[in-house]
Amino acid sequence: MDNRRQAAMLAAALMVAGARLLLHPGGIGTGKLRVLIVEETAQRGQLPPDQAAVFTAKAIRDYAGTHCVEGGFLTLDKDADLSKLPAAWKPLAANPKSLPWMAIEVNGRIHAGPLPGTVEKTLALLQRYGGA
Repeated sequence: MDNRRQAAMLAAALMVAGARLLLHPGGIGTGKLRVLIVEETAQRGQLPPDQAAVFTAKAIRDYAGTHCVEGGFLTLDKDADLSKLPAAWKPLAANPKSLPWMAIEVNGRIHAGPLPGTVEKTLALLQRYGGA
């Protein structure tokens, strides 16, 4: 099975699971971000409301749209088949220590840690690595 077919199958499976998958082969060395959030989608309702808002915040989507590589913002369930992710995403998906977990890659450097507790703190962290 070729890579495009695998990516399409993964995207379809993730959309059924309520995740967003936007793929682009570029990114490393562009100065733009690649962001991955790994969560337990079944437990999103149990997150503090301020943290759960990160997943739907317009400010986060708008920032990602201008500061991430095309298709460079991805949210996955912890049970998603990460082995089918394109190679550029695999380092970001490696071993989340807690959930929800956020990994940010820019120019080959990765910051990974717990998802901040508010939209404002998440946006500040993204701006720290991707600029204002």
